[in-house]
This record gives sequence, C-alpha cells and structure tokens, in this order.
Amino acid sequence: DKGVANVNLARHHVHAVLSLAGASACGIGRDELVEVLWPGSSAAAGRNRLYHTVHLARQALSAAAWDDAWLTVRLGHVVLDERVWCDARQPDRAQERNMADLDAPALHALLPLCGLDWMPELDVGPLGESVRARLRGIQVRVLREAAVRIRDQGDTPVLRAHLQQLIRLEATDESAHRELMQLDLAAGRRHAVLRRYETCARELTLQLGLRPTAETSAVAELAATARRL
Repeated sequence: DKGVANVNLARHHVHAVLSLAGASACGIGRDELVEVLWPGSSAAAGRNRLYHTVHLARQALSAAAWDDAWLTVRLGHVVLDERVWCDARQPDRAQERNMADLDAPALHALLPLCGLDWMPELDVGPLGESVRARLRGIQVRVLREAAVRIRDQGDTPVLRAHLQQLIRLEATDESAHRELMQLDLAAGRRHAVLRRYETCARELTLQLGLRPTAETSAVAELAATARRL
C-alpha cells in the first residue's frame, strides 16, 4: 500500500534526522541531510522536505515528553539539544570522559552503540561513513579498556572474543595480536600462534610498512622452538 510505504519512509527520515543530528554536538549540515535523504531533489524541494521532516521529528520529541523546540535548524545545521537522551550521542559522551572511569557494565552497554545499531536504515553515503569512522575509533577505545578489565578478571574466553573483535576493527593492533598469541601459547596451540604471527606481520607490512616488534616476534619464536622440540 502506497500510503503505508510513505508513512514508513517518513519514519525512517525522522529517525535519520534525529540520529544524525544527535551524533554530533554541533548537529549535522542541513544541505548534507538533504543530499543523502532526498538525492536528486532540487535545493528548494529538498529543504521543504527537510523542514517537514523536522516538524515531524519535533512532534516525536513532544510525544516522548521532551520539548519540541530542542530540535532546531540554525546556521545551516540541524541541531538536537544535548538534554535529549539518544543512543547516537552516548559514544561521544563516553569519549569525553576517561574510559577508565567507566565501570564494566557501562563499557559493555556502549559496544552495540559504537557498532551502529542505532544507525538509520538508509543509505547515508559519505555522511554516514564519517559517522561510522568516528564511532569505530570510539569502539576500539572501548574494547581496549574492556579487555583490561576482563584480563584482570581472568576470563580468558571473553578476553579472546574482545581481542578478536578488536582486530576485526583494527587489523594492525599488534598488542591484540600478541595477546592472542600468548593465550594460544599458554594453551599449547603452537600452530595457532604462528598463524597469528603471520597475519599480524602481513597486516603491519601491507598497511603500515612495518614489521612486528621484538616482543611479538619472541612469542612466535617460543612457539617455533617448542614445535621443533
């Protein structure tokens, strides 16, 4: 039904405006939003659609018991007042603090938000990519801090999962590679140590033009020596 489709699309646009405006303290550029939400529209038509969507978004804020004036368009930007609590804003707020001050539950609650579960289900092009890149950086910081807590607790399976996730985000994280190598060495998985070392060396060479440090190479040498014996 065309009417239902239009309503659903309008909801997606409201979600996109609120999420992308909330993802940055300074809001999001009006023209950027028009370009990604209504590509191909004239400047005038795109702005009219944006202002209509902002009106719907304000109604949504009001329905959630917030002040509808907390979503504004000023100086060419759509800005969501910092008093509005939204998922999109939490990673940046956490980054403003010392990660070490966040308790373990707070860190783990951040991970899915850094993983963009709140991201609008729309193709937001370069605009979305810039948001994703920033949040990936925060996610790396959260995972590193969470790994410190988990290491102290001695929970090896969870630590391994966090380190693997960290490497998926940042393949050149040598310390994460090395810690996985150490875990495998302690478990007697020498072949896994050597495979991990090869992966680490390849990523460092391809992406950074570097070789593994002596500390990482020493772990690999221990595995190789034990294998020869």
